[in-house]
Amino acid sequence: MKLKIGDRVVCMAGLDKRAEKRAGEIVVFEDNLYLIRLDAPHVDAHDADGRFLDNRGWWVHASDVQPEHAWFTVKDSGSRKEFASGMVRDTTEGKIDWHRIADGPMLRRWAEHMTKGAQKHPDVEAGVPNWTLAGGHEERQRFRQSAFRHFMQWYRGDRDEDHASAVFFNICGAEYVKEKLEDRHDAKRAVSEEVRNHHQAVQPNVEAARRRVQALQASAEIRSACGGPRSQVR
Repeated sequence: MKLKIGDRVVCMAGLDKRAEKRAGEIVVFEDNLYLIRLDAPHVDAHDADGRFLDNRGWWVHASDVQPEHAWFTVKDSGSRKEFASGMVRDTTEGKIDWHRIADGPMLRRWAEHMTKGAQKHPDVEAGVPNWTLAGGHEERQRFRQSAFRHFMQWYRGDRDEDHASAVFFNICGAEYVKEKLEDRHDAKRAVSEEVRNHHQAVQPNVEAARRRVQALQASAEIRSACGGPRSQVR
């Protein structure tokens, strides 16, 4: 199957042991390489200080890219439920019942609230809401403050705005930023660990070189004391 720009694909993104399977979209094809715009940043999308790098592009060789559907598998718990009709399915034990959040009015009202918000603050690009740009402690605190304010207005029974939906939105925003901050912390820790491991790996060579220099210097001083030519050690 020949891939083209705009296709949904899956590739391994990240360096060495931190590489992870990521999904994304092909945006450039050049010299047998694909530039994939990842749906979510990989761990190496952070610099040495743990700061998030906004560029989610990742160059991958064509042989390491597959269509998204090719990576799909049919999960199986190993348990079975047989229906009266004879149909057999995997059990639902341990699986999230997502349909339960559809009970009551809040799923619809939250969606309506988000739709109105997108009209006020348009997406930064197709499918990327403006509020998802938030990523710092100050923005998280703003979400928390707004969530509490709207909760109090909902509790008092204020009807000037859908405060219940606003609570949902702001809690979601606060938790979204919290996850971003935790991911950065994990990335910074991973980078620090890699630097430490590298330092430990090269330290013996550094120590050996230092001892060699000291030995040469001592040898030069001995020859000089004995009246021999003094080597220039740098």
